[in-house]
Parts: sequence; structure tokens; C-alpha cells
Amino acid sequence: MQFSQRLRNELLVLDNHTIAEHSPKGRPLILSNCEHPRDVVTRFRESIAAGAEIITTNTQYGLPSDLKKFKAERDFERLNAEAVDLALRTSHGDVYVAGAIGGADLRVAPSGELSFDEAVTEFRQQIRILVNTGVDLLLLEKAGSLQTLRAAVIAANTLRHRIPLICFYDLNDQEINPQQLIAFATIFESLDVDCLGLRGTPEKCLSALRHIKTATNLPLVVRLEISEATDPAAQIEKLITNGVNLLGGGRGADPELTRLIAKSIQGKTVTPRQQIFPLRIASGNHLVRIGDGLPFVNIGERINPTGRKQLSAELAEGRLDTMLHDAKAQFENQADALDVNVGAPLVDEIRMMAAAVRQIQEIVPLPLVIDSANPEVLEAGLKMFVGKALVNSVNGKDKRLTELLPIVKKYGAAVIGLCIAEEMPDTAAKRLGVARKIMDAGLDHRIARNNLIIDPAALAIATDENSGREVLNAIRLIREQLGLPVLLGVSNTSFGLPQRALVHNAFLVQAIGAGLDAAILNPLDEQIHDLIAAASLFAGRDPDCRNYLKAYRARKQAAKG
Repeated sequence: MQFSQRLRNELLVLDNHTIAEHSPKGRPLILSNCEHPRDVVTRFRESIAAGAEIITTNTQYGLPSDLKKFKAERDFERLNAEAVDLALRTSHGDVYVAGAIGGADLRVAPSGELSFDEAVTEFRQQIRILVNTGVDLLLLEKAGSLQTLRAAVIAANTLRHRIPLICFYDLNDQEINPQQLIAFATIFESLDVDCLGLRGTPEKCLSALRHIKTATNLPLVVRLEISEATDPAAQIEKLITNGVNLLGGGRGADPELTRLIAKSIQGKTVTPRQQIFPLRIASGNHLVRIGDGLPFVNIGERINPTGRKQLSAELAEGRLDTMLHDAKAQFENQADALDVNVGAPLVDEIRMMAAAVRQIQEIVPLPLVIDSANPEVLEAGLKMFVGKALVNSVNGKDKRLTELLPIVKKYGAAVIGLCIAEEMPDTAAKRLGVARKIMDAGLDHRIARNNLIIDPAALAIATDENSGREVLNAIRLIREQLGLPVLLGVSNTSFGLPQRALVHNAFLVQAIGAGLDAAILNPLDEQIHDLIAAASLFAGRDPDCRNYLKAYRARKQAAKG
């Protein structure tokens, strides 16, 4: 049975490799692979004798930049290859060998000066050696930030083929934050990791496990960091009961913990979780869910220079003053996510998209929608966004599908499928056909159905009197026949008419009634939130009128001052 299958269906024992990351002299253990190989082999043998089914290579500090600090960068390849070779020789094929990936000290933009591409390149150097030397799986547990983890996973995905990848969330020195844990699971499941890990004290790991398992079907790993006050046997039993798949030790652990874990899992089985998740996008600490019966999602449209001379001029000058002001204003006016578009004449769109995404994240905690027709601009935004973004958009044209879907997949994003093909569809049935084509192309690129939302392409009612009726019918068809969520850019419908807000807000209410799940709109419109709240009552999106009453009470309280 392949390792990934065993991980989903059995309880396995991970070693206590992180008992000491540095030797007493402060030198990283990776140097021991050549300086003290017998000691390394002894640790492996102790772990295997205690019951470990997976042993981890001494390569956590094995990136070129790690070794440079100890003037050992010239031995980078030899040290990493020797680490794997020692583990393989000791295992004799009876246990699995996990190649540990470095990254603890990398500081990747936007929180550091190392570019995302530079980080990916450095990770690729180490991962290539680990894979080529013969590890059974890859293990990433020492990266210092979500962005560093993202870079490492994207690097691994280009090299690992079918070798499983485990990605850890470090609980040390921080309080349990359920939103961050759920966002972590959402981001990295979409990046195709095979297993999610937690590292910390038994109490923290148990608390975190209860949250994270609600957000993913992936197997879960725990590295326990033991103190003298810990009762490991009782904690291990609780972790097993709460669905952990793989257990090992961290700081403070020894072979006795491995022996205890091996004894505790005997006769125990794992029941794989089979939860169904809607489309989800996330920043590092904020999740937005989009789908049938869920609260209607408002995506702020104002970070867009179309028709806005001042914003266009600022972007051409490399300034983001108005854009950042609009980002904050939309967040404060109930936007659930923000659409970011920097397309204007004379603008360096690649540079400005990266700058906009970087700075918006510093002031607004919301997920972002990266909006551009240029693949390079989209990629610049996706690299800089520390989360799972929504791409706006791909249409039904073959060239666009070929250009954009690989980018969407690479960065673990969700994507809007716009119902436009070589010709603009003029009926609901034709829009459905384009939506189906986009869905099938996404599946061909291994983009799951719950990473796709369809935009039926609403046109200006002033230029096509039938477009409103056909879009409403298309919403129903797409929901019923494809089971996909639906989104609209509602302000498009009112172009060329007076009292535009009246026109497109009236259409929005009808669209919600037809099954619309989300819209790109202006959250600064004073009426729009009341209309959405009221329409949601009749569309089954507000059980017991809770959201409507909550919003009413909030407005009443605000009016009192």
C-alpha cells in the first residue's frame, strides 16, 4: 500500500527528530551527517527500535542560506544527500524516510526582503536533492511564516511528482486562533499538500486539532512538545480520539515517547473525514465561504481605475493613496473581499499589482480578488498575496483557458469563470454551455469544482433589453445543472442610464432571488446592504432572520451614537 493510502487509513508513528535541532556547540544537526554520521545512525536506530514508522532526515537547516552562516554552503549538496543516504541505509526499507525541508530563517516578501521567486528557487535546490536521493515523503515544519510555507510548497509541487508532502503549523509562542487555523487548512489544501501538521504542547495541539479538522479532509499530524508536567499517555489518547493520523515528538521528547505512541495506537483505526466544502477564499486570518444557502458575499469593486481619472493618474505615478483609502473604506462598509485592478494607461501593471497587494494586506484583513487580463499581472498579485485568492477571471476562449488555468492551479487560487467565448452568448443556454466548458477545462487542470464560481456576464440593459432576463435564467441553469456558485458584476447592467444605482440594485435583488451567491459591487452605497439583507430573507440565506435582525440592531445602536 502506498504511503498516502496508509496515512489516510492507518495510525502511524513519526520519530522524535526535533529533540535537538542544534548540537551543544550551536551547530546545526545537518553538519553531523558528515561530521558525526555514527551519532545520526544511532538516533535513527533508537527511533526505529522504539516503534517509529517514519524517520526524518537531518536537513531542517539545509538550505544554501542556512549553511552559509556556518561557512558550509560549498557542501550544500553533499550534506543533504548524505543525510538522506544515512536514513535510507538505516531504514533498510522497513520504515519511511521523510526529507525535512529548511526555511526557518527565510523572510519572504511581503514581510521580508527576499522575493517570492528567490525563495522558490532556494527551496527547489534542496528539494531536488531530497527527491533525487530517494526520500519517501517531504516534511515542511520549520518555515517561519505562511508566505515562506507557500513558497516551499509551490517549489515542492514542481519536483515531487507523487511523493507526499506534509506541511506544519507551529503553535509555539502563540495563542490558539481558530480563524488562522481554518485559513491555514484552506490555503494549503488548495495547494495540494497531502497532510497538515501541528506542532506544540499536547494541550495546544488538542485545542487546535478540534478546529482544524472541521476545515479539511486531509490527514492530520501532530508533533508533541513535552514538559515535565505533561501526562503524555492521556493526551495521546485524546489526540487519537479527535482524529489524528500521525503522531511524533518535538522539543522535550525522547524514544520513550515514541514507544508510548506506538503502544497507544495498537488496534486503533482512522475514519477518514468526508466533509463537503463550498468555495472558500482566505487571507492569513480571515475566511470567506461562498455557496448555496450561505450568507451573500459582497466583493468591493472600487479598487479599479476604470472611469476614475485621479486613481489612474496616481497609479501611473506609482502612488497608491486613493487605492489604499478605498480599500479601508470598503472594509469598514461591510465588504467581504476586495477586487484589486490596476489596469490603466501608462501604468506598470506588474509592479503596481504587486505593490497594491502588498500594501492592502497591511491595512485590510480581507481575502483579495486579483483582477487582470494579463497573466503576468495576475501572477504578480498571486505571489504577493499571503492566502488563497480569487482570480478575476478566465473566460471560455481557448487561449485564455490555456494561459490562466495553470497559474490558478500553481498558486492554489479559486477562479471566476466568465461566460464569454469567441462570441458573446445571447441566451441562458449558451451561457450554460460556456460555463460547462470552463468547468471541464478546470477539471483537466486539476482545479476542483469548489474552486470555481461562474459569472454569467451581465450586460448593460440599455444596449440589450433581453440580457437581464437571460442572465437570471442562466443563474438558475448554472446552479441547477452544474451545481456551481454564481457571481455577477452588477454595476455593468446600468451603464448608459440615469440613476444607475437604482437600476443595478433592482437587478441585484432579482438575481439574489434567482440564486446569486456573490456580487462585485460598491459597498459604499448606503442602500445596497439593506437590500441584500432583505432579499436574503426570501432566498434562504438568513435562517431565522438572524443576520437581518443583527444588522438592524447594529444600525439602531450606531444611530444612538
